[in-house]
Amino acid sequence: MKRHFGAIAAIAVALSACSPSNNQRDSLIDSEPFQTPPIATISLEGMRELIEAGRGSFLVVNLWATWCPPCVSEMPALAKFYRNQNDGEVTFLSFSADETDTIDELVKPFINSYEIPFPVWVMKSAEREELNAAFEFGWDGLFPTTFLFTPSGALVQRWEGEVTFEALSEALMEAQSAPAPQETALN
Repeated sequence: MKRHFGAIAAIAVALSACSPSNNQRDSLIDSEPFQTPPIATISLEGMRELIEAGRGSFLVVNLWATWCPPCVSEMPALAKFYRNQNDGEVTFLSFSADETDTIDELVKPFINSYEIPFPVWVMKSAEREELNAAFEFGWDGLFPTTFLFTPSGALVQRWEGEVTFEALSEALMEAQSAPAPQETALN
């Protein structure tokens, strides 16, 4: 019996020496191949529904396009922000103004090349007037534009042009630490 126990112990030691350490396992996990997130087309009504569904958490809405140089430039910052917001307190909605028939040839390769981790919805209509009427964002039609909303739907900040990871993170932290507005009763 002692011989079997000794043999089992020797095998266990040998196997543990061959298995990766915690640090090695972490690096193996980090090096998994990039998985393309969901990409779909969306109507104005669908956008409204997604934004409404985002209420109850802080909401980031980003309007962008692959043909827009500042949009391309800000993607790494948005991807970093998204990866750092995994606590469920922030909903991130990304709406592309690319043509819907360019998803396979432009949007998907763009997402893969920048390893964008968040789902992307390609708007069936990116007309400024229609978007403003649908959402009352006060959007000027500039790309990129990023909005940050409170859980109650109040606009905290709007960035026209490239937003940085630091600016978005700081605005979110300030909004999260601000006291909730007091509701006033109507007489």
